[in-house]
Amino acid sequence: MSERLNKTSICCIVFLDIVAYSQKADSEQLAYKNRFNQLLADAVKDIAQNDRIILDTGDGAAIAMMGSPEDAVFVSMTIRDGILQGNREHPEAPLFVRIGINLGPVRVVKDINGQMSIIGDGINVAQRIMSFAEPNHILVSRSYYEIVSRLSDELTQIFTYSGIKHDKHVREHEVYAIRQSGDAPVGDSAWAEDQPNAHSRAATGLSNGVKIAIFASLLLGLVAIGFGFSRVKTTAVEPVEAAGKPTQAAEKPTQATTVTSEREPKKAESHQNAFKKFFQRQTTTRPSKESSECTPAMRSLNQC
Repeated sequence: MSERLNKTSICCIVFLDIVAYSQKADSEQLAYKNRFNQLLADAVKDIAQNDRIILDTGDGAAIAMMGSPEDAVFVSMTIRDGILQGNREHPEAPLFVRIGINLGPVRVVKDINGQMSIIGDGINVAQRIMSFAEPNHILVSRSYYEIVSRLSDELTQIFTYSGIKHDKHVREHEVYAIRQSGDAPVGDSAWAEDQPNAHSRAATGLSNGVKIAIFASLLLGLVAIGFGFSRVKTTAVEPVEAAGKPTQAAEKPTQATTVTSEREPKKAESHQNAFKKFFQRQTTTRPSKESSECTPAMRSLNQC
């Protein structure tokens, strides 16, 4: 790692943040942070130390990965699966973490304690991508998606486009979400129960859109009916001598154009198979210190 010191490198950065960490009591913060640290340590144990730099951000962590780009996906999904599994086992104290991944430039430096650290736009963007994510969701930047999605078909199928977001500096970010295995909801039911307003806002937005469309259609219909009625009334009061004059109205036939669209053929492999293939390849090619153990990510895919 010393050869990278004070040099700019392009690498993958995973930024993680514990939701509402600062609002918790000290004892709760300690318990959540210990649980978070254990999940992170288990996820990165097979990544060579020379290929990663881990920064403690207080309420989370940032991981710079200098090796394979797929490592960021594997580590993030392993952490998320471990969180969801732990929440099912301990529903009384659920853990919620936002995760963002970016591919960008960073400079390796030494911090105030002489330890390796990173600075630069790459980690800043990773933090902003993370801020757009919902609890226990994973979002990635377009720069990361463009690289990783071309590495294999399995990786391509685990992403879904999430739209354009704007940060506090009015900078645009195109983001993609990483699906859960089997297309299951990536949120946590406990968080959903604590956040009813989020669902009501979504439902209200949809209802308002439908109402506007219906109102516009009715308004156009009323205008058309009123216009036709006014023409009939005007014709009825015309002088008798005008009625004798021949009038010719050129009627133009209307043609309806039908636009047909064909759905793209379904891919040969389902998203579930894509997840299985990806994790099988990762666990097969990656030298594991505990190859006989079942990781949380493998357990979520019914691989053990």
